[in-house]
Amino acid sequence: MPWIEQVNELLGRLEQAWQQSEGFNPDVAHELRTPLAILTGETELLLTGGASMDVMRETLASSLEELRRRSTIVSDVLFLSRAD
Repeated sequence: MPWIEQVNELLGRLEQAWQQSEGFNPDVAHELRTPLAILTGETELLLTGGASMDVMRETLASSLEELRRRSTIVSDVLFLSRAD
């Protein structure tokens, strides 16, 4: 009954793939949501005033770096969705 074992192995691989895909969307959402919340908070603080030009430049540079990282994640997700 080797074919039964093969079917069981196939079902096991399908189950594993399903579990991985179930965790993918929440992981991506977390990877995007948390840094966006931080960027929003930092930007709001800058807009309230009181920050020196050096602090503003430093914060904006940090924000730009983070936005570039998030952009890479979005590009990767789009690539994966097209590959599906």
